[in-house]
Amino acid sequence: MYSQQPAVNTYSVQSAVNSAMTGQHSSRLVNSPMTNKNSDFGDENSDFGRKFHKFPRCNSAQAVSNFVVEILHKLYRISFLEPIRLQQTEMAPSAPRTRAAAALRMKQIALDNQSRTIRRLRAQFAGLSMSKKIEKMKVKKQLAEANHVECHQKFQARIREAEDSMQAQHLINESLVEEKDSLLQTIQGLQEANNAPAPFDDEWEDEPEEQPEEEEIEDIPLGEGEIDDE
Repeated sequence: MYSQQPAVNTYSVQSAVNSAMTGQHSSRLVNSPMTNKNSDFGDENSDFGRKFHKFPRCNSAQAVSNFVVEILHKLYRISFLEPIRLQQTEMAPSAPRTRAAAALRMKQIALDNQSRTIRRLRAQFAGLSMSKKIEKMKVKKQLAEANHVECHQKFQARIREAEDSMQAQHLINESLVEEKDSLLQTIQGLQEANNAPAPFDDEWEDEPEEQPEEEEIEDIPLGEGEIDDE
């Protein structure tokens, strides 16, 4: 996750320190006041004394080299490992933040569930409304079909009544024609029995019209001295 810095090789550091401490450097360090017990640096109660007297079986140069290695370890931890640890602690979520994030996540999940429930209920409501509309349309269609059937039956009944009345009138006409024929036959029979001409057999004779007689106008002789106006 994080890039780790290369660790310090303690053996190489110690060998470098030992090689540097040879010769005059080591003699000077041993005879210096830092290694003298009577000085402040050589006191066991001082910081250097505590570090120096941790290695009683080693000579002065070896003790100093060990002390330098320990200081280098501390510097390495401070300069490399501590920033990484701080970065990890900063980036790693704390317990309250984790709980808050979990609570927010749970709230988000609850909201998502509620939204899904609302969508499902809306879909169900839309389906119910559509089913109700379909049922209403079916009822209207059934009523229209019933009205259509009723009207058709009424028209059929009226047509039958008209046909029955026409048939009755036809029968009445036929009976009247038959009755007329029978009456004519009886009349002809009576006429033949009485030797009378059959009715409507002779043509009507036109009687001559009498012309009125014209009165003769006598010529009256004109007297003398009268003017004849022609």
